[in-house]
Amino acid sequence: MPESTEVSSLDPLTGDPAGVTGAPTGRRLLRTTLVAAWTAWWSLVWGTAALLLLPLQQWKRRWRIWCLRQWARGITAILHVDIVSDGPIPRAGPLVLVTNHLSYLDVIILAQLVGAVFVAKREVRSWPVWGVLSRAMETIYIDRGRRRDTLRVSDAIERALHRGENVVIFPEGTSTDGSAVGPFRSSLLEAAARTGRAVHYASLSYRTSPDDPPARLAVCWWGDMEFAPHFWALCGITQIEASVRFGDEPVRAENRKQLAQSLHQAVTNHFTPVTNKEQA
Repeated sequence: MPESTEVSSLDPLTGDPAGVTGAPTGRRLLRTTLVAAWTAWWSLVWGTAALLLLPLQQWKRRWRIWCLRQWARGITAILHVDIVSDGPIPRAGPLVLVTNHLSYLDVIILAQLVGAVFVAKREVRSWPVWGVLSRAMETIYIDRGRRRDTLRVSDAIERALHRGENVVIFPEGTSTDGSAVGPFRSSLLEAAARTGRAVHYASLSYRTSPDDPPARLAVCWWGDMEFAPHFWALCGITQIEASVRFGDEPVRAENRKQLAQSLHQAVTNHFTPVTNKEQA
């Protein structure tokens, strides 16, 4: 769950932000059922083929990335998420991509655009459903309560890059409400700084229609929000616009702190705060 921050209350029955009229229950039930069925199907497809490809690790990795991308495309279609991409999507890997972090939807969006492994906090490993999926997709977990764990994670990132995989990092360390880009932690950029690797960057933002709950509450996942009621509310949104702006050129720096500062400035310059269209 995101780190604790003050957040507007949600209706305990509907999961909607306080004072916002709920979407039809039928729409939520249908989308929830479709998400569960689609996830179960691709888990079966991935698991069956992974067993057959076990001796062929390179092909297994390619299959994993392809399955993740197909699953993510289906989820965005079910949830009516319209992805608007701006700037050159980095294609030539292996590469490191840094973005701001707003929601669990970020992973689904980026999985379609940039096939990659993700770095996530250790707690994700034990989450229902999401934890199982993240383990299957070989997510790199970090224990933020142990400073020394960053050394292990940096080595894991370097190994993934050496295998030819792309790695996505959320250096804010937690998801936010989308009002601004939080400070970037430099520890996860050690591998890139040490090897002089250029780091790509992108900014994420979400919008909902004027008739839907605001994206800050219904799409962004932050503060003390619980996953189940938040996802239930998300399934009721008519349409979500996910905006991804990629930087024109990757960033290099001599050390990780300089790299974190340069990337934070670059992402901030591209970032559009999360607001509804009538507020823009």
